[in-house]
Amino acid sequence: MQNKNINIHTLEFSYYNIKEDEHKKLIKTLNQQEQKGAETIYYSGHSLIRGIRYRYIIINIHNFYTRILKVIINPSQFLFKKYLMSDDYIEFIKKYYIEISKELSKETLSTEKFTRIDYFLDVQLEEEIRKTLLKIYNKAPASLNRLEKKNRYKTSVYYNSKSKNINIYSRYEKIIDMMLKDNFKDVENVDIEKEIDPFVNEEIKNTLRFEVQLKRRKIKYYLKQDGTIADLFNYWNARDAEYFINDILKPLIYKGDYYNAYHAKKKLEEVYNEKLTNKLIEFQNYLSKFGFTKAKESYKNYHQLIKYLTDININPYLIPNNAGFKYIKNPIQFLEKVIDAYKAKEEVLTDKQTEVI
Repeated sequence: MQNKNINIHTLEFSYYNIKEDEHKKLIKTLNQQEQKGAETIYYSGHSLIRGIRYRYIIINIHNFYTRILKVIINPSQFLFKKYLMSDDYIEFIKKYYIEISKELSKETLSTEKFTRIDYFLDVQLEEEIRKTLLKIYNKAPASLNRLEKKNRYKTSVYYNSKSKNINIYSRYEKIIDMMLKDNFKDVENVDIEKEIDPFVNEEIKNTLRFEVQLKRRKIKYYLKQDGTIADLFNYWNARDAEYFINDILKPLIYKGDYYNAYHAKKKLEEVYNEKLTNKLIEFQNYLSKFGFTKAKESYKNYHQLIKYLTDININPYLIPNNAGFKYIKNPIQFLEKVIDAYKAKEEVLTDKQTEVI
């Protein structure tokens, strides 16, 4: 395993058949959440161990209770490290089982399943470019490969399914929202520039974050498809992060750099004939105006049109005419094939890693 920086934000282990004494302790120390139905009760809260929080689920089906404890870990916080490395795996595993065994029994730990990992990629961009890209990403389809788009915040793009999640957001805006929620009652009258900005470093202010979350179903899928054993060891690697970011984000964002309509046409004319160029520009304009879902309905050959564009490194989405930019380099340099993440020995996901918060 090569010792490279690795962008893992969150890990999750799930435990089953929680014993009665542990059950009583958990419901006493954790906070009960709003109930979604009579059959399921949720509790959540932080462990005494730094970087670990709990989500406890009690499911009642025909008076038979199933208890599931999800241990959610921020490994960077847990290890007190700004950056994670591939070689940190051994340290993490040793420390985790020493610490968690103080709170959970051997019987509970024996039921462990690896059920989630979140990878991230941080890119430093000017504010107006970040805003423009988020507008473009919001043109993406309402659903994709069983992912459903959820408009949670204006400054983010969020997709959710039973097997994976995608979240693209401005770190600065997210931290502002968190600090307002946690520290102020009268949110409307907070002077962000004076009361919050001094506590946010410049790097975070300029960061657009891309996150992909693999859940239990997706981990089982990779076991079936690729033979990847459902063990954290097989996912704790910089190349794994690159592979999964490519595999999950590429069908949504697409490869290729962004152009306004004029410069996209100029670039297309260098390669394709007039008829095809006009067809592609027409498609790009429609896609950028109405979004992917309507474009898919109107252009039955949209797959081929997108391929014509991405083959010459043009992103299907246009930069809006009022954005003030004629060109934006795609912040993610997607691989031609996701499996290429494991080929080049010295290839890294990104030149600059940022602190996990």
